[in-house]
Amino acid sequence: MKKVTIIFAHPYFEQSVANKEIISYLKDENKRYEVRNLSEMYPDFKIDIKKEQEAITQSDVIVMQFPLIWYNVPAIIKQWMDMTLEHGFAFGTGGDKLKGKHFILSFTIGGKEESYNPLGYNHFRIEEFLKMFEQTAYLSGMHYENPIYEYGMRTIGSGADVEGVKRKAFRQAKMLVEAIDRIEK
Repeated sequence: MKKVTIIFAHPYFEQSVANKEIISYLKDENKRYEVRNLSEMYPDFKIDIKKEQEAITQSDVIVMQFPLIWYNVPAIIKQWMDMTLEHGFAFGTGGDKLKGKHFILSFTIGGKEESYNPLGYNHFRIEEFLKMFEQTAYLSGMHYENPIYEYGMRTIGSGADVEGVKRKAFRQAKMLVEAIDRIEK
């Protein structure tokens, strides 16, 4: 059985519906998953680099779970990446500590699918926003797995479909577990 570490962050976790559902599912259903809530662990953004490197070095599968915010990860995940995936650890001379591990992005998107295309509101397909993660995986020798995400996860504003978002979040959590199970086979 492979060890799975989930790097999670949400700047407004208490108001979250989708990510709260996903994390709850992962914690309840899969005790073998280690969920590292960076927002809770490092509210001051002072990442314990050695502790984080140890956690992912011991993992076979590294998952990043987050809400897509301004077409990117929450700031604490970017800080985590900048600090933890340093030269000599994740890349460069001696930087082979992540080689062969599997890397999965799992994230929620507030907007509708049709808004993520060249003629849509956001002008780009969602995959175009993910190139930096794909390159990070390649540079550090990890296997970049297909990302898992759902559109329409917004619960802010009038007309929000909270129950619909919960159903989508449950579906996304199940898809993530299935992706991890496929890696384990």
